[in-house]
Amino acid sequence: MAGRRPGAPDTRGEIVAAARAELAQHGYDGTSLRAVARRAGVDPALVHHYFKDKQRLVTAALSLPVAPAEVLGPVLVAPSDDVGSAFIRALVTSWDEPANREAVVAMSRSGLGTAGQGEIVRDFVLRETIAEVVQRHRPDAPPEVAALLLALMVGLVAARYLLEVEPLASMSVDEVVRAVGPAAQLHLDLDRVVGRP
Repeated sequence: MAGRRPGAPDTRGEIVAAARAELAQHGYDGTSLRAVARRAGVDPALVHHYFKDKQRLVTAALSLPVAPAEVLGPVLVAPSDDVGSAFIRALVTSWDEPANREAVVAMSRSGLGTAGQGEIVRDFVLRETIAEVVQRHRPDAPPEVAALLLALMVGLVAARYLLEVEPLASMSVDEVVRAVGPAAQLHLDLDRVVGRP
């Protein structure tokens, strides 16, 4: 199989379109770089050349301007008792950027609009954003921790960016961190606070 088809100047765009189609048909877990390459009619090495890994490919397919790994750097090195605030700060700082905000709103609307798209967005966020934080800081955490962090993210996006609920919509990043960071920390420490049977 040739790396690039003759007469196909937008190979990267075709790979992204193939990734969207694979995600729609097979979901996040069922989509592989090899399957995307096959659908796009290119060599898998070309997919790796453009995107390096699955996270970057899915980020492009979901039209996000930045991959979660680029946002999470400060969170992964934060002190354990400050992870919740670092998590909220990293997310809101990124989401407040105009280009990111537009993409997050679009992804949220499509994710909440259809079951199939919602499953893709949910799995992507759980595995590529929340799982990184939980694995680094709470590898022993029960599944409820990831689920509650996802619920917190969805609620924050919906209230601040989709519904523009005041005063949350116009709060500064620092104000949002002060208000929501402790809740994120509580979720991370859930089983340590309430205990588990």
